[in-house]
Amino acid sequence: MFDSIKTYLSNKYNSLMSYMSLQDTQQTMNIVLITVSESFKILMATLLSIFIPQKCIINGVARTCTFSDNFVDLTHYNTFVVIFNFITLGIFVGLYYVEIKREDWMIKHLEFDNNFSDNNLETLKSSYPKIFTRLTHYNKIYYKYYSILKYFFIINFIVSAILVLHFYYLDYRTATTLFTNVALCWTKVMTGTNLAKESLENEKAISYYNTKFVFFNNIDSEYKKTEVVDLIEDKSDIITENTDIESLNKDKVIELKEDTKIIKEDTKIIKEDTKIIEENAKIIIEEKS
Repeated sequence: MFDSIKTYLSNKYNSLMSYMSLQDTQQTMNIVLITVSESFKILMATLLSIFIPQKCIINGVARTCTFSDNFVDLTHYNTFVVIFNFITLGIFVGLYYVEIKREDWMIKHLEFDNNFSDNNLETLKSSYPKIFTRLTHYNKIYYKYYSILKYFFIINFIVSAILVLHFYYLDYRTATTLFTNVALCWTKVMTGTNLAKESLENEKAISYYNTKFVFFNNIDSEYKKTEVVDLIEDKSDIITENTDIESLNKDKVIELKEDTKIIKEDTKIIKEDTKIIEENAKIIIEEKS
């Protein structure tokens, strides 16, 4: 019983390790990990009027605003900034939806192959027009979202900076937290914008979710139907050729055996003829004597 359980667990472990080693699985895990790690930064960098330390005066006493203070007794400008913060966050959420959907499509239809250059995908355009049409569609939406987000992010920073630095400035923490949060997220905005622009202009499938940007430079094996058929046909031809060679060799072996048999029979006849000649010679010698 224990042996069967051990075998079952071992098989499951091997299957899991095999699945985890697949390129598609590793890329999907990168998406999840990076998205989770960036989510916190996005919240802090967009909801600036909520997460930046600010000064609130309650009953004539100045203190640091609590989380709930940032939503009550707001001025008109403060209300506008909070709403704009959430609009910017909403655009980020929409961007992540488009970005992850694009990345998932590339993982399923394309692959990264170290045996080819980054520009190898361009050579496959004529063979896979539908895939390139879909890639262009995703690249256009991707670049459009980043272009919109870039301007909203800048405006969001300006209106939030006016709010927290002019109206509710607490101390040095207000300025340092503001610029730190924005700087961390601005890197993603500009990196993503440049990536989306290059992907659209040069018809490339550049992945965002990697330590180093990955250029998908080949068609995924699942979608290489023509190549698979050709490979099968090539292997069939090779098998047929090998079968013909084996058949030919068998025929030659049979012919060789038959020739060997004939040679043996001829040798036997020659021996018999030689014996007769020797006997005749012996008789002639006796008659002369």
